[in-house]
Amino acid sequence: MKVLFVYPNLGWGVSPCMGIATLSAVLKNKSHNVKLIYLNEFMGFPLDLMKIKGTIEDYNPDLIGFSTTTNQFTIAIEVAQFIKRKVNKKIPILFGGMHATMNPKETLNHSCVDMIILGEGEEAILELAERMQKNQDISKVKNLWLKKEKQIIENGLRPYVSLETLPFMDVAVMDYQKVIDHRNGWVDVMVTRGCPRNCTYCFNDSYKAMYENTCDKAGKYVRVDDYFKTIDGIKDILNKYDNIKAINFYDDDFLLPLSIINFVNLFKREINLPFMINAHVNSITDKNISALKHCGCDLIKIGLESGSYRIRKDVLNRPITLRQFIEKINIIKKYGVKLFTFNMIGLPTEEKEDVFETLRLNAQIQPNVVRIATFYPYTGTSIYFLCQKLNLLQKNQSEGHLTYFEKSILNFDNRFKLFLLKILRYFDCYLNYFNTNISFYYEDMIDRIKLLSDPELNSGIIQKKLQKEIGAISKNLSSDGVPHYVKKFTPYYAVRI
Repeated sequence: MKVLFVYPNLGWGVSPCMGIATLSAVLKNKSHNVKLIYLNEFMGFPLDLMKIKGTIEDYNPDLIGFSTTTNQFTIAIEVAQFIKRKVNKKIPILFGGMHATMNPKETLNHSCVDMIILGEGEEAILELAERMQKNQDISKVKNLWLKKEKQIIENGLRPYVSLETLPFMDVAVMDYQKVIDHRNGWVDVMVTRGCPRNCTYCFNDSYKAMYENTCDKAGKYVRVDDYFKTIDGIKDILNKYDNIKAINFYDDDFLLPLSIINFVNLFKREINLPFMINAHVNSITDKNISALKHCGCDLIKIGLESGSYRIRKDVLNRPITLRQFIEKINIIKKYGVKLFTFNMIGLPTEEKEDVFETLRLNAQIQPNVVRIATFYPYTGTSIYFLCQKLNLLQKNQSEGHLTYFEKSILNFDNRFKLFLLKILRYFDCYLNYFNTNISFYYEDMIDRIKLLSDPELNSGIIQKKLQKEIGAISKNLSSDGVPHYVKKFTPYYAVRI
């Protein structure tokens, strides 16, 4: 059985694609052939329909599977339609991932989509491939919805998969050396799956409810993988690929398992590379940060999301007080671990002062890296329904919005949209402006940014001129040894130098 995956990830950097890598490992373990079309400019495969056609004709797959997020869904449908019309309409096309899971009927309404897998797909896609190879009936495969005689067959869900039963991800399905090089030597790994929290902008709440409603014994949502299997998988990557500088643990909250300190001690003994983690503020304790630092943790990434307590509590369902947040940040700084914050702007009910609170709080706590993204409402999440209630949603909202670093897709007035885009483009300057020690250097620049019209903000000539002047300010501060923020690595990271 030959399976071809298509992963659209256009318009921004390279992501690790771990879901498909795990599906590939499961299929290859049972002697199925797997190939991946990774649609990404940096991976050397932009949206080139004729190149896609040639790849499909050369490989001649028995099944084509798409994994896509909401903001890349339009691209996925465009490619799937092209395959049906111009390549081979007989090849079954399968969709999976969170968008298909949260919007199964809407996804299947597209004539180019033959079936979808809801929820976790490892066991479902293996059963599907095995049955297709043997020409057996596929209409009762759990987690699978499919079209049959103008009807949609909706199968229930199987329990959450036990991570210990899965093979380590198959990174060879993609040009993994290119992934490593583009990600500055980071290798992405997960030790856990699932998150117990119910932040409104995340799928977790709806996802868990879906399993509770359609699976009699779903099992535990938050699960931990076998530590020794994970270590062996990392060793295998280290043996096969070059220029690896650090391991990036991609878990929603790396610190959730009580036994995680046992894992990091094993990691130090067997791997001994710098590593970074994602963590929820509530999981940070003096004991575990001390242990992480001892074992080589170099960076902790946490979701601040908004500096406004009202937004955090009432809109995001993250009722963390400023005092609690500062206490946890101080623990991280106490042990000399670098700090990275995730932030969003353009949230429903957000006002200018809320955005400024986000900038002020980051300027106050001085993370090593600040990431600011434009809020994007994923269909099926609690915050999506809030946006719907407030009449903030647009038709065909994913069209033309491939990333989280563009103009807001919500129905804000044009002046507020322009304000948000100015923040997004120049948030490094605002972070410095809100730092009282160096605000003087940026006052004139901020005044000029505030006055920019929409055409001026998008003028390449004006952008180049402003960036040159911002660079000159940075150079002067650096020569005097004054720490400040600059855009580095990507346009949506501000790094403190």
